[in-house]
Amino acid sequence: GFFKKLTHPEAGTHDYPGFMFSMSRTPPVIRQVPCLMGEHNEYVYKQVLKVSDEEYAEIEREGHIGMDYDPELV
Repeated sequence: GFFKKLTHPEAGTHDYPGFMFSMSRTPPVIRQVPCLMGEHNEYVYKQVLKVSDEEYAEIEREGHIGMDYDPELV
């Protein structure tokens, strides 16, 4: 029962490791599937770090952030 089968919208259905412990009255629950690379970039930069739309676009254009792996590294 350690691995839990989860369906990710892009990665498909896979077994993900669960919790190493279990408590009888408050069992642990996996609330969401693992995030995609860069999925929360815009939220973190704009909402948390207060980067402007223009600054975010420039950082993205320069290749410092993105949603894809560098093809040279794959």
